[in-house]
Amino acid sequence: MKKNLRVLLIYPPYVWEYKRPALGLAYIASVLIASGVEVDILDMDAEGLTLKDFSTSFDKDYSLIGISFLTPQYQTVRELVRLIKRKQKDALVVVGGPHASAMPEQSIDGLKADFVAVGEGEYTIVNLIKNLNDEKYLEKLPGLVFRNGAGNIINQGKGETSDINTLPFPAWHLFPLESNCYNVSLPGVSNKEMVFPLLTSRSCPYDCVFCDSHTVFGRGFNARTPGNIVEEIKYMNERFQARQFDIVDDTFSVDVKRVHEVCALILKNNLKIKWICNARVNLVDLKLLEAMKKAGCTAVNYGVESGDPVVIQNISKKIKIEQIINAHKLSKEAGLIVTTFIMVGSIGETFGSVKLTEKLIEKIDSDYPGLSISTPFPGSPLYKIALENNWLQVKDWSKYVTSPYAIDDYQPIMRTDVMTGDEILKAYYYLMGKIARKKLKTKYGQFYYMNPSMYMNELKRVRDIRGILRKLALVKNLISNS
Repeated sequence: MKKNLRVLLIYPPYVWEYKRPALGLAYIASVLIASGVEVDILDMDAEGLTLKDFSTSFDKDYSLIGISFLTPQYQTVRELVRLIKRKQKDALVVVGGPHASAMPEQSIDGLKADFVAVGEGEYTIVNLIKNLNDEKYLEKLPGLVFRNGAGNIINQGKGETSDINTLPFPAWHLFPLESNCYNVSLPGVSNKEMVFPLLTSRSCPYDCVFCDSHTVFGRGFNARTPGNIVEEIKYMNERFQARQFDIVDDTFSVDVKRVHEVCALILKNNLKIKWICNARVNLVDLKLLEAMKKAGCTAVNYGVESGDPVVIQNISKKIKIEQIINAHKLSKEAGLIVTTFIMVGSIGETFGSVKLTEKLIEKIDSDYPGLSISTPFPGSPLYKIALENNWLQVKDWSKYVTSPYAIDDYQPIMRTDVMTGDEILKAYYYLMGKIARKKLKTKYGQFYYMNPSMYMNELKRVRDIRGILRKLALVKNLISNS
């Protein structure tokens, strides 16, 4: 490995108004630093930087530039790579993340990148940097996709699965934490303090058709030990005065015994923290929820998706309506705020299904129901199903978002075997009209419309006039479809 090797890791601009630090880049940076590599991180999204800003301020020399991105950022990344190549011809560019892992060969040619990191990137990037000039070694490196000197695409599959208990803690010191640009707004935590992502496990043993998480982390359950998790919390508390955490695991409650042990260690170390997590309705009981509450958990998020048992079966969710009702009841009994994720436009869903979902939402009385439109992201089983059935209506990757108010001229990415795109949109606005009032009451109180902070916060989230127009269009659609 060359001395004075310098690496830049970039998270590009994203359409979503809430900004959180890129955990994947934070882990890769920490591993590179431990290997003796000098690393910078540029979070363009959080800092509000455009491609024009990048073009005018990009003046340092780097040996390697890594970009992590999601499907809607594809077009931006293509332009970003072009700018990098124009301004710094000798820099090698490696891209990674869910989209690149799902479509590595398309990403090599479409983005004009030098390398794609497939799957977990820590070991892949370190080995790439150590052997940049050894093409024969790189041709055998799992997790690396590139065109060799002969012009052939080399693809050895996914990278090595990390032992996440041995990884150094994320390199948060490289992020602009002091600028207050991270504005994630989540029930159960205060938006006046930084909410740090905390990863306690990778991968998920379930196989919901809409999920693409396995493209990076694979199947199964790769968990950190309770001791390792609590050591990170203590470190974060001491180094960054961190008191709020968002446990970003796909499903924190997979191993109930492990969760109990984490909670016990938090109490034993007298850690005064708030945290929220994702759980499954079939993997909680009152004892677990009460232990979580006692250890600082303030809110739990459940993926429910639909109130129609047929739809739940179609999307391979593997839960029952009774479990949904029971989990919400027990969570409230334990004193937790409950967020419920719902989607419309799933396989086999009818407007009758949507009415069943409406009834379920009323019954479970979720504190913060969230609604999205089923979107077939590359790598998910749903994407393959949509391709095979000719359901895809949109080819532009930048339009692959799950909410109509995130971008202009939104339309559902796919129709289904039952509903057209227009019918899916109508179903979305119908349900959104039912749950919007509940969400505002949870966030701003019973008389939310008299709370000045509601108007201030909602305006603060909108960065430009187009965002305001999208908000107005959303309100209009909610009124007309409710």
